[in-house]
Amino acid sequence: MTEFVRRTLERRLSAALGLPVRIDGLTLSLVGGTLDVRGLTVGDGPRPLLTVRRVRASVAVGRALKGEIVVSSVAIEAPVLSLTRSAEGGWGLPPPRPADVADEAPAIPPPDAAEAPAVGRWSFDCRTALIVDGRVAVHVERGRGAPPLEIVTDRILAKLGRADGSGMDGTLIAESVTIAGAELGELRGRAAFEGAANVGDLPTAAITGEASQDLGLRLQFESPGAATGAASGTFGGAVDVARIRALMPLLPARAAAILAMTADAGGRVEFSVRADRRDGRTRVAEIVVRGVNWEG
Repeated sequence: MTEFVRRTLERRLSAALGLPVRIDGLTLSLVGGTLDVRGLTVGDGPRPLLTVRRVRASVAVGRALKGEIVVSSVAIEAPVLSLTRSAEGGWGLPPPRPADVADEAPAIPPPDAAEAPAVGRWSFDCRTALIVDGRVAVHVERGRGAPPLEIVTDRILAKLGRADGSGMDGTLIAESVTIAGAELGELRGRAAFEGAANVGDLPTAAITGEASQDLGLRLQFESPGAATGAASGTFGGAVDVARIRALMPLLPARAAAILAMTADAGGRVEFSVRADRRDGRTRVAEIVVRGVNWEG
């Protein structure tokens, strides 16, 4: 039964994500109501999109006995997400698939009828999710002869659960953020997903959130839904500009130029950048630089 479930899960995840999925090992306990996946890889090549050391999920025992696997909570250990952004702004990811594509895929009958009853349906009615020891590595190609930019967020702890109202809340702590080899310290964030009853609803849920960072930087953002590709937000803070030089390539050209002038003078600056993203393009709506206190 375990081997059949592993192959079925690989196939259905591949159909849902549009990328090859490999699982090194899997254990399903109907008595304990747990699904334990070891060595999950999404994508191929030397830099797969995602690798996960272990995924442990809770499943509904009664429905599993009827051939239906319903995941109600999940804990993810040591995930590594690797993203590459081209100089043209694309991420090279497959287009989003319908949420129910995996459920519509025909079931694969077990090679031996005695092995197990067919698993006819998979559901992801997940109300809580935990990520431990995560890592996100982003490789940004800048073009025009500029060297690529490496952004690494490490030792991530994140939790997602049901909110008091009609939605879900998420929190995140990353112990280390490094840009172009410069250590920028800890990152903390939280977000609210309005209208999300479970993890599967997140791409279409309206999002509001904020993040703060050790250097004094702060981000506030909102989006009508991740699947829309639209968002707006404000980024800024009161900082020693010499310590945020590594962030310059990430900022809109006008904002980076203003901060670069301040950095050349060796000062401390309070700034904010308000921007929105629509139709695949980012537009800077406002840049404010004020409260400059020169050192020395």
